[in-house]
Amino acid sequence: MSEHNQEALLVRYADNQCNPAERKQAEALIKSDDAAAGVFAALEKTRPSLQQNFDSMLPQSDPALADLINNWQPQEAAQQKPAGKFKVGAGAIAATLVVGLLAGHLLTNLYTARSTSGAIYSNTDTDDAAGSSAAQTSTTPRWIRLVADYHRLYSRQTIENAPAQEITTVSATVSEWLDRDTNIPDLSDSDISFRRAQQLSVNDDTLVQLAYLPSQDKPVAICIRKTRGSDNTTVSINDYEGMQYAEWQDGHHAVVIVGHLPRAQLEIIAESVRGTLFGSA
Repeated sequence: MSEHNQEALLVRYADNQCNPAERKQAEALIKSDDAAAGVFAALEKTRPSLQQNFDSMLPQSDPALADLINNWQPQEAAQQKPAGKFKVGAGAIAATLVVGLLAGHLLTNLYTARSTSGAIYSNTDTDDAAGSSAAQTSTTPRWIRLVADYHRLYSRQTIENAPAQEITTVSATVSEWLDRDTNIPDLSDSDISFRRAQQLSVNDDTLVQLAYLPSQDKPVAICIRKTRGSDNTTVSINDYEGMQYAEWQDGHHAVVIVGHLPRAQLEIIAESVRGTLFGSA
């Protein structure tokens, strides 16, 4: 499309964002300026294809997450308030995932936005909400809710399309991230293959996500958070909004396994991971 010195005005006019005075100015410009008329015609041609994205509705989601995705900015997301209606095109969500999720910014900012907004839970570890879903939420630590919500965005294609990383190489890298000898769990006996590791952060704590892909169904994630506490706990299996997760504390590291797995299979995987994750292989 040809550039024009009044392009900003023409874009606002094409998007029906002009005030009455601007609208008159734009209409007069289009009538008197062939170049402006050409720019406006090109903008009009793009409308049908863009409208398809605008009309692509995602499933109903937490308003705080919707607001964050719709308006995400690296330095500003933590200050944003939850929007009312969630309507975002496939192109917009894909761009946000590339820029935000993989860089870890969305994870940190999502934690801040959801913690401060009160849209899903308050700043305390318990919620004053009724119903079984609210009860499950109130007993689930906030950082695990964040991990689960982040993981919920993944599809099989998210993991399939990422190059698979070598377990031996990644184990050394993750050990450096966590300041502890760490072995990437091999879940091949459960027909689940390791795909990649990425370093994120939550509340200024290091968070490592290990992504796995079962032969069928949705991805599975093992997340390890470097904490200030140093307890050792047994494995606890719980449910958060339809997603099973297993959690425990091992020294200065909290571990959670999250995914759409049958409880019996999750218990087996959790015990295996707990026994092999840390220490010499």
